Amino acid sequence: MNNWHVLKKEEVLKKLNSSIDGLSEEEAKIKLNRYGRNIIKDDYKLNLLKIFILQFKSWLIYILIIAVIISLSIRHYINASVIFAIILLNASIGFIQQYKAEKSMIELKKLLTPKTKVLRNGTLTVINAEEVVIGDILILKSGDKIPADCRIVSLENLEVNESILTGESLTVEKTDEVLSKKAVLAERKNMLYAGT
Repeated sequence: MNNWHVLKKEEVLKKLNSSIDGLSEEEAKIKLNRYGRNIIKDDYKLNLLKIFILQFKSWLIYILIIAVIISLSIRHYINASVIFAIILLNASIGFIQQYKAEKSMIELKKLLTPKTKVLRNGTLTVINAEEVVIGDILILKSGDKIPADCRIVSLENLEVNESILTGESLTVEKTDEVLSKKAVLAERKNMLYAGT
């Protein structure tokens, strides 16, 4: 259902089998197993062969390969060997640098798991953002990044930067009131969206 903005807070909580005190740890585990983690799948895998082949994708390398072919055709085998060695050395250095950089990026992604605050059993609990499940009550403060799409059930002077969603650089004042069914995505002021 995409129309959470037209429901009263009580209806939202009822449909999500939640309460103003949040989920119990047991319910959260069940929902996590049922719906999965709150992540966008990243199917990227480090491909060593692809990294090595990409080292030869350069006009300078193409010119050197042509020079090797010409040297071989005119029987200057030493020149061809030296140029070929330079090509391999360049590719090896580029491969090592790119491999280390990509490996570091993968490790950084693992380290930068964002945390968020939720109510579990009526208690404020800090969890990894990827463990947020349907029905969790998120507790947000100034500067927090929204970890998941959600319907606002309570707020106090809430403004959100939705520039990644709407392109507008100004903050949007939010409300917890029911909105019209005709409200387009950018006008759903009782909703929060992941990444904003």
